Amino acid sequence: MIRKMQLLATVLMLIFTSTIQADSTKLNNPNNGHSYQRFDIAPLNWSAAKNACANLGAYLATITNQQENDWIEANLTNGLSIWLGGTDAAQEGVWTWITGEAWNYSNWAPGQPDDYTGIQGYLRIWQHPPGSWDDAALEGIAPPGGTSVTGYLCEWGSSQIVLALEEPAPGSVYSGVSNVRGWAVAPQGLTKIELYVDGALQGNIPLGGRRADVGAAYPSYPGSADSGFAMAYNYSNLAAGSHTLAVRAYDNAGGARDASAAFAVARFASSFLADPAAVNLDQATLARSGNTIAIQNLLAAGQPYTAQLTWRPATQGFALTQIAPAGGAPAVAAGPGEPTDLTGTTSGQGSIADPGATITPRLSPVESIVLALEEPAPGSVYSGISNVRGWAVAPAGMQKIELYLDSQLLGNIPLGGKRADVGAAYPSYPGSADSGFAMAYNYSNLAAGSHTLAVRAYDNAGGARDASAAFAVARFASSFLADPAAVNLDQATLARSGNTIAIQNLLAAGQPYTAQLAWRPATQGFALTQIAPAGGGGGECNQAITPTSQAFDYLGGAGTVAVSTPAGCAWTAQSHDEWITITTGASGSGPGTVTYTVAVNASGARRTGTLTVAGQTHTVSQTPKSDEGGGGGK
Repeated sequence: MIRKMQLLATVLMLIFTSTIQADSTKLNNPNNGHSYQRFDIAPLNWSAAKNACANLGAYLATITNQQENDWIEANLTNGLSIWLGGTDAAQEGVWTWITGEAWNYSNWAPGQPDDYTGIQGYLRIWQHPPGSWDDAALEGIAPPGGTSVTGYLCEWGSSQIVLALEEPAPGSVYSGVSNVRGWAVAPQGLTKIELYVDGALQGNIPLGGRRADVGAAYPSYPGSADSGFAMAYNYSNLAAGSHTLAVRAYDNAGGARDASAAFAVARFASSFLADPAAVNLDQATLARSGNTIAIQNLLAAGQPYTAQLTWRPATQGFALTQIAPAGGAPAVAAGPGEPTDLTGTTSGQGSIADPGATITPRLSPVESIVLALEEPAPGSVYSGISNVRGWAVAPAGMQKIELYLDSQLLGNIPLGGKRADVGAAYPSYPGSADSGFAMAYNYSNLAAGSHTLAVRAYDNAGGARDASAAFAVARFASSFLADPAAVNLDQATLARSGNTIAIQNLLAAGQPYTAQLAWRPATQGFALTQIAPAGGGGGECNQAITPTSQAFDYLGGAGTVAVSTPAGCAWTAQSHDEWITITTGASGSGPGTVTYTVAVNASGARRTGTLTVAGQTHTVSQTPKSDEGGGGGK
């Protein structure tokens, strides 16, 4: 009979302990980014509670400061006595945390710990008074008249998450469309990256960008080679002055870790200047010192400004670091503000969506996938670290975005960036408000000259759609100049025309170059569009085309434009009319050739179109069919 009773008790205990129910939800502590959950079950000894937390990918909670203790008492204990992850079982009186953290804080109740009867070597929150600690026996059962342990507290910490926020660079000034980027890994794998600006939650940053360098450093961490996160962000949607951007990484065990950067914003009155001609330097005065260019009387949308361009290693380009109305106070504060708490939950001012362009929905049923590649911009020249970005939606929902460079598959681009503009245009398409894809890409890792980048979007129905852009790369001999002083303009000569700045004798890692900066609407900043070794192949990047015009009859045909420029000087070609199509040579470096085709002119009117090749205009004229004598004479 006794044996049967023992067996019954064992069975009941197994049933009881195998159906543990949580009496609290998992809560995140905004003070440290850790998550906690209370489980109510009695009797359960300290070792079993420790193992139960471990089975959840957590550990018995450790409390290392008064703020953490107060938060747990206010949000989780519910007035109960619960196990914590402390013990002095190894050596009486020497308390340790099971995580190995230093025992620098305690909150013992008066007269505790007392090691009553010599068997109390395990830590609990006791509630006498509330939030205070007591030592208890392994089984958690109190002596007569005492309070037994009724549960345990699991903690998911952030100590195993490795997180790096690479942009914005701390202490830097940002303007226009740039990156928010970095990487994160954890032994349990990552679930998401949240973005906060000035304490306000903006949404999630797509995670999964290719990072071979991180993969090599953390080969045993799941997904480490695809641990990059990145998104395009228009910093000019924020007010000029100080801001703090933070990211919070979550792993599959519920842990979290934060990283933040204080920065400042410099901006024009308009947050987006879509017209390239809206920025004009014809009346500007230029000066240079070190790695900066000072500009007086820059016109933006007709308004005069003083501005400064500074070499930024994080982007491998010149960034706008000062903007102020001419004659007025600087539009940037003296320095970035202090980091703020990440407790905000409402949308901030900054827009993740691409500004400046209105998205018109495409309703054709044959176009089930709608795909837009926004960068690289077709026919543009790229140098340094910039974006690959765009958006994609489909009635069936999107599955993935593949990236191809010069027809070679490089991997997937993270998908899921906030795009309120796309969501408004396609409200019935699944995930349309989070349809952005983006990644940071160092274009200077490519050879100088022509390239083609393509993205392929797959939907959940198995469909696919491609978009591509031909572009050119201009670069220095080194693909990455980490030292800000590696770029020097002290001996340089500057000139300006329209929205461009020509630089002679720019030194990069001690080597002289000629270079050109041009205003780029896609990034709302000045981009390096020409780089050539000084004295190599003609020094200055003077460019010419032959011929400058060509005439066609109504049948159309093929045309050719020869580009004459020194080796290393990058150029692009772009058609401004839909009936003129560039077939080869959309971009190049040094001498080259552009070919194009002209469509049949079935109208009754003569027409004229243009190509821009290497910054020069090539004019195409075409007669109408009625001028050819076959149906009405010339």
